[in-house]
Amino acid sequence: MEDLLALAARQGGYVLRRQALALGWLDSSLRAGIRHGLLVRPRHGTYVPAQVWRSASATGRLLIVSRATLHRLGEGFVLSHSSAAAVHGLDLHGVDLGRVHVTSRGRRSGRIEAGVVQHAGPLDDGEVVLVGGVPVVPVSRAVVETACLAGVEGAMVVASSALHHGSTTDDDLAARARRHGQLRGIRGARLGLSLSDAGCHSAGEARSLFLCWEQGLPRPVCQVPIHDADGLAGIVDAGWLEWRHVGEFDGLVKYGRQNPWSSDPVAMLVAEKAREDRIRETGLGMTRWTWHDLDPDVRARTAARIRHGLERSRRWYSTPA
Repeated sequence: MEDLLALAARQGGYVLRRQALALGWLDSSLRAGIRHGLLVRPRHGTYVPAQVWRSASATGRLLIVSRATLHRLGEGFVLSHSSAAAVHGLDLHGVDLGRVHVTSRGRRSGRIEAGVVQHAGPLDDGEVVLVGGVPVVPVSRAVVETACLAGVEGAMVVASSALHHGSTTDDDLAARARRHGQLRGIRGARLGLSLSDAGCHSAGEARSLFLCWEQGLPRPVCQVPIHDADGLAGIVDAGWLEWRHVGEFDGLVKYGRQNPWSSDPVAMLVAEKAREDRIRETGLGMTRWTWHDLDPDVRARTAARIRHGLERSRRWYSTPA
């Protein structure tokens, strides 16, 4: 088991059947490993240590399976679309994380087989980069391809993530969208790209911007520093300062961030309450929302709550002319 675990760790979390057999495993022992909860088989011929699979996020699982699929297919393919976006470390939303996307260097037509979408080129050497030894399409191409699959909201998420990490620029994305103007879904992708914001630090913050656009709310400024007499009171996720109002997405547990009080919930709550009080004492109202508040069936109610907060803060905190 130690040899198999070590190989899985070197490869990014997976072992192919042929590799396990070369290490001395039998098909019967692989089945026993699954039966006893030591291994998971997410795809035919692909095995993942159960602890690795259980601890991985949905995007992390896509990453593992995508690497394994590319390994199994061999030369002539590169990861593309959402699979490439996952390798580049981008946030994803609105795409099927159970599907692996690859692009062939030579195939003239695409096909879908066993959860693997094989796209046809064009794909020359300049369109392939190595990330951790894995051949993938460049960031800008991965973003535009993923945006075409994901719709406006998902396009905002993946593009904002790439912009935030400095992996691409607005100009690069616009040029890439023009280059791939024949792709299905490009119209919604272009709109999502135009609405994206490098100030979004998470998928939730990008989805919050989408909520504001969809529901007709004023567009907030992202990551606004708020100061008081003692210095920096905090940096809020969304700011409508002309309305004397700010917003926080899931303020207690930031998506994808380390929290120094994560092992002490009481300390976390106390610190967050103190931070919110300092911000409010500067003469600003605040609205909070969570992942659930971004769901399509409740977004209208969330928007109404934010709109009410904006109007109330402008009445309460604005300085009379």
